[in-house]
Amino acid sequence: MGLITAILTSSLDSNVEKYNLVNESNYKNQHLIESIVSDPKDGFLLYENTSSLEDKIKKEIESISKYQNNWDGFGAPQISAEVFNNSLNIIDSISPNSLNNLNPENIYPSKYGTIILDWIFENDNIFSIEIGKNSVGYFYEKGNTDSKQVENLSIDEVNFYNTIPKINSDLSVFI
Repeated sequence: MGLITAILTSSLDSNVEKYNLVNESNYKNQHLIESIVSDPKDGFLLYENTSSLEDKIKKEIESISKYQNNWDGFGAPQISAEVFNNSLNIIDSISPNSLNNLNPENIYPSKYGTIILDWIFENDNIFSIEIGKNSVGYFYEKGNTDSKQVENLSIDEVNFYNTIPKINSDLSVFI
């Protein structure tokens, strides 16, 4: 996955230099990644915000996957490559309308080596997905009442496309 690509039209001079600016230390605060294009002759700067919400979500998952063993100080394992890949596959498969309601700040690792995605809505409504190496589980609450809990849905190659519609169907209840 490439970081950022600035779209240059044919009307721009071939001497145009492209710089990518990614300020990772401010990523969580700003959630902006911009591509800067500079023409040294004219001092022209073009800022193009090329970061979509899906990109921000994937960037957050990527950041979490880089945590080392014992990241929490209590022995939590590092996120495995399988959990990372499963998380990206699920993000790619969640309906766009549902994905647009996921705040990247509500994505975090668990002490079990899984990644959790939380959708938090008005009136204390929560939909939470926990993604593991071989399975996914989720629950949702309406008004602080546990409404549904689903555990150990297989996300291997055979069952992945049976599992995703179940998640999307229940998630659509909140959207």
